[in-house]
Amino acid sequence: MTSKGTVRGKTIELDEHLSFPEGATVMVSVSASREEPERGAPEAILRAVESLPELEPGDVDELERVIAESRMPLSKPARL
Repeated sequence: MTSKGTVRGKTIELDEHLSFPEGATVMVSVSASREEPERGAPEAILRAVESLPELEPGDVDELERVIAESRMPLSKPARL
């Protein structure tokens, strides 16, 4: 079961009622909410800069191959 809530000191106030009886002992696993910030918001930009790209083993080789294939040949200097 997953439930969202707000930290208030040593208490976590849940957004919804749980089906446990009052006073029941429960196990709790806590993590920060990963709600996505609005696109272009400072928090979204920081997350993008601080996170590593998800790459497959051959992605870098493929990128280097495409860059090499798309290079324009150097032209000869013009004579005046």
